[in-house]
This record gives sequence, C-alpha cells and structure tokens, in this order.
Amino acid sequence: MAVHKIKLNVQDKFMRIAINAGAAPAKAQMVETVPSDTGALKKSIRIKIAHYRRKQLWFVFIGAKTKFVVKGKQATKKKPKRNEKQPSRYFKNIDQGTSKLRGRQFVRRILPSAESQFQERFCGKMRELINSQG
Repeated sequence: MAVHKIKLNVQDKFMRIAINAGAAPAKAQMVETVPSDTGALKKSIRIKIAHYRRKQLWFVFIGAKTKFVVKGKQATKKKPKRNEKQPSRYFKNIDQGTSKLRGRQFVRRILPSAESQFQERFCGKMRELINSQG
C-alpha cells in the first residue's frame, strides 16, 4: 500500500511511531554515556519530535527535558531557598565544556552509530506499520 493513500492523521501517527522507534537506540546510548554525578541528567533525557506541516519537515531532539526539576535539600530557616537542579541548563556545558570545565563530548561519540541505526530502524518500523495497514 502506498503512503499517500493513507489518511493524513494516520500518516502523522505512523511517522511519530517510526521516528520514536528510530531514535530509541540513540537515547539509550546517550543515557549510558552521560556522566552520572547526580543521576538527574540521566533521568531527564527525553526524545522530542517536532513536525512543521508547511514544509513537511520532521525533527528529532534527544536531550535533557526543560521542565525536569529535581529538588535537592529542603528549605530551612537559615536557608529559605531550595537547591533545585535543572539538568537541561547544564546539559550543554557538560557536553561541550566551559572555560573552567573540560567537555566530555558524549553526544559526539554516539552520533555516527546513532545515525545509521536511526535510518535502519525508522525504515523497518515504517514498512511494518504500512504493511499492517493492509
């Protein structure tokens, strides 16, 4: 069955499922290679899919979730503010480094294998979904 014969909302659903299946190994590799100082960065890594309909572009973002907040020490009378850690703010600094911190470049290490795995898994999942449509 041809892709253009499937309804548009079903096509979008298939694309999201296939993209997610293709990006899952890259996310797993990233979680394995992320330095685990506190563990908050590992827990916050997510897959985000963006679709721009006018240009028919699909993007996959794998990284720390922006709304993931891990609460540290509880507030006391002497220290009223909580120590909140937001991994999305320091994800880039750990990967690329700063003037005082050497970058660990865990994203660059997984990119070559992640690209080839993405293409294989995406195409396989898309074929499976289209064939199941009948």
